[in-house]
Order: sequence, then C-alpha cells, then structure tokens
Amino acid sequence: MNSIRARLLLWIGLPFTLVGILTLVSSQVVLSRQINETFDAMLLNAAERVERRIHSVDGELRINMHYFSISTLGSRGEGKIFYRIRDDAGTMLAGFEGLEGPPANATTPVFYDTRYAGNELRAVALNFPVVRATRSGRIEVIVAESTEARESLINEFLLTLSALTAVGGLLAVTIALLAIHRGLAPLRTVSHALRQRSPNDLDPIDTRVPREITTLVASINGLMARMRQSIRNTQQFNADVSHQLRTPVSEIRALAEVTARRCEDPALRHPWRISSASPKRPATRCNNC
Repeated sequence: MNSIRARLLLWIGLPFTLVGILTLVSSQVVLSRQINETFDAMLLNAAERVERRIHSVDGELRINMHYFSISTLGSRGEGKIFYRIRDDAGTMLAGFEGLEGPPANATTPVFYDTRYAGNELRAVALNFPVVRATRSGRIEVIVAESTEARESLINEFLLTLSALTAVGGLLAVTIALLAIHRGLAPLRTVSHALRQRSPNDLDPIDTRVPREITTLVASINGLMARMRQSIRNTQQFNADVSHQLRTPVSEIRALAEVTARRCEDPALRHPWRISSASPKRPATRCNNC
C-alpha cells in the first residue's frame, strides 16, 4: 500500500470497525439480559394475578378467569400465552395439560425454557398454599409465553443500534477523509513549489511547513545545497582545465609563427601561416629550418 491516505484511512477505519463490532456484540448481550429480565418480571406478575383469582368454594377450587383474560397477560400482545393450573395431587384444574413443568419442585418462582405445540416458550412456575374447607394443600400455576415478542424487541433495538453505528461510521470516515486531506496539504504545497521551479533553480525551499515535515524539507534543501556545490566544483574544474590547456596551445602557435618567419623559402611560409591560423590543417615542414 503506497498511499499515505489509504494507510491513514485503514488505521483509522480498522479500529473503529472493531469497536463497532464489539459494541454491537456487547449491546446484544446486555439488551438480551435486560429485556429477558423485564419480560420475566411481567410473566411472574401474570402468574401472581392468576394466583389471586383462585379461591375455594365448598371445598372446590374455582378460578375466576377466562382464557381471554389469560391471553391478555402477555407483554405486547405479540406472543402466545399458555398456562397450567393443578393441585399437589396432580389433578388438572385448568389450562393445557401437555405444558411441561419446571425441572424440580420449588417453593419460590422458577423460570425455565420449554417447548409446546411447536412454540419456544419462556415459563414461570409458582407454588402457593390454598385452603380447601378443612384441609390445606398447594397449587402449582405455570404461565408460559412464546419468545417472539422478546426476540422482536431485541431485534428492533439491535437494528436501530446498527443503523446508528453505520451512520456514525460513515460520518467518522467522512471526517477522517477531510482531516487526512487537510493534513496532507503541506506536502502538496511543497510538491507544487518544486514542480513550478526551473531545472536550474536550486535555491532552498522557504515555504512554511508543519513541524512533522520540517525534516523532509531540510533534507531536500540539503540535497539542493550539495548539488549547487557540485555544480560550482564542476564549473571551477572546467575553468582550470581550460586555463591549463590554453597556455600550451598558445606556446605552440607562437613557436609555429617564429618557425615560419625563420624559414628562408617564401613558398613554404604560406602553409605555416595557414597552419597557425587553422590548427586542424596539417602543417608543412620546412626543410631549411
């Protein structure tokens, strides 16, 4: 990955994504527990309402409640309600006989999960004493509700939380992109300043930059200073070489002119002059010199 923007976005987005996933998972656990506790409390309240409607008449137990009243004990009207009422002898008094009881008898309310008629149920079993004429006994009341309402409420909360998390993530990514764009602006300024220069311009960069890229600009300026020094050294070397070569050439030309003047044959003086004026043409040797 060669892009700084992509790297920054990755390192910002990856932790945010992990935090969002952990938030959703932990929220699901917490919401499920809280919602189940709330529904369990309402289920227990329904069982206690059934208990208050059981009374004894001439030694017989009677329940002053119809199924319609039982069905309205649900929390939101979305789940199915099942109930079972029987005495300590196992005699069914009302409700659904096939509804499974708690794992063990208990004097305190017991919550448990069960299944009946193809429905996943959350049930509460409650035992309480009752007096029949001259003897007393105990009555077991079981009220169960299907779990659709719980699951529906949990899903609604999670869907809302997921939507809020997604919107927050989009906003965070947008803000991160803007922040990265603004943060990389000094680099674009330095790049633009370098592109606008001529090939011979090796002056230092005097653009004001943030502290984080001061080292980079100083390195570029140091490179330019070394290039300027190298160019000056090359120019000085060329000047010295030119000076060193100019003196021998002048001496050779002067010696050729003197030799040409000393030559006694006039016909041979002209080539010497040509040779001294044009070094590329081969000179003619004077036999009388």
